[in-house]
Amino acid sequence: MERTTGYVDAAYLDQVAQILGAIKRSSYELLRLGPGGSVADVGCGPASDTLRLGDLVGPQGRVVGVDHDPEMVAEANRRATAAGAAHVTHVTGDALRLPFDDGELDAVRAERVLQHIEDPVAALAELARVVRPGGRVVVVDTDWLSLSMDVAGAEHRVLERAVASLYRARCRSPYAARELPRRFAELGFEDRAVDVHAQFTGSPALLAAAIELERALADAVVQGAITEADADRMRTALAGGAFGSVTVLVCAGTRS
Repeated sequence: MERTTGYVDAAYLDQVAQILGAIKRSSYELLRLGPGGSVADVGCGPASDTLRLGDLVGPQGRVVGVDHDPEMVAEANRRATAAGAAHVTHVTGDALRLPFDDGELDAVRAERVLQHIEDPVAALAELARVVRPGGRVVVVDTDWLSLSMDVAGAEHRVLERAVASLYRARCRSPYAARELPRRFAELGFEDRAVDVHAQFTGSPALLAAAIELERALADAVVQGAITEADADRMRTALAGGAFGSVTVLVCAGTRS
């Protein structure tokens, strides 16, 4: 996975974390961590989840966040230091070549990562490699092709298409989320669990952040799908009221 900076920023991830709070908590429970445990969070962002995982394992445990963006890793380490969480660290790394030995960890978690990887099956196998037999792997991912929204006074179908086009272009594996249950079975995970969440928000501000509205509109204008005047009308309409939903899958399994 190519290391890049600026793919998304910390503020965006902080806003999305507000929407995904219940899903995140579910994923933590499925890790089955206890005091003294060890866990990696792949695609950690600006410590979006690692500090909470640090609370689960306690100061005698070990949490390592991995992200391909060194700027995100620097921000994550800044937040961990500010929180006094010496047992929570973050490193720059590749989801296809994780910086851990075979079976080194009790658990590993990846949220909204596989959709961005050309070979999500290889990435899932790499997650399994670093977990000990009997350890847990938990993956959270978004099925962006399930996106649905309503924007008062706007051609929401046009906006839907603009956002869907953006994510299809940005996601190397747009079907990765819906394939997770099958992939976990094919790789021989035991004690599997699948949670399907219809995630939604009626907050215009949170919806705009979650769908990266400005980027989607700019791309749609460049592609000729809408005009700049259309984009302005959608911005105005969104402020007047909106509803958006998308399917998020949480899959978990135990390494045999």
